[in-house]
Amino acid sequence: MNKYLIYAFTIILDMMLMNLIVQIPILALSQTIPVNTFFLIILLHTHDKSITFKEVLALFSLGLFLDVMYATPIFVNAVTIVIVIVIAHLVKTYFNDNGFERVIFLLVMLFLKELVSYSILFVTFQTTLLPNIWFVRRVFFVLVLNIPWILLSVYIFNKYQIVEKVQQRRRRQKETYNHFR
Repeated sequence: MNKYLIYAFTIILDMMLMNLIVQIPILALSQTIPVNTFFLIILLHTHDKSITFKEVLALFSLGLFLDVMYATPIFVNAVTIVIVIVIAHLVKTYFNDNGFERVIFLLVMLFLKELVSYSILFVTFQTTLLPNIWFVRRVFFVLVLNIPWILLSVYIFNKYQIVEKVQQRRRRQKETYNHFR
């Protein structure tokens, strides 16, 4: 299954959920939740052994698309996603591949994403929040409210890995069958 098809599906799902959130007033606090696509991007790209220039370009384009769709300042998501993915590749070697450590890894990467986004906005004078106010008002709620999204992303990624293993096994069986013919 192609990573980019999964991104497209999750972006459509996120758009539908954001429209639902706007319609239900009790969910107004959840507007601080970043898109679920971010978690799948990290999981899928850190699953690979290395990152190529083509993937960096695709991530940058995806970030620009998210900037336009979510009306954030231009290049904030694009630069943030690329920086976080590169750092995630460096940090991933210190984590195992079990569910609990994936959740912790995604929480760390979410904090890093928020930190990089805030840094870009602060340096370009797009925000006037001081770091301590930013941490109390934004980051705490983002980390707590994203736990269900992180769990959903880990579940989807586990299913993706199962499908990928089945496809690899079928390819090997087909190659073995063709070899003995």
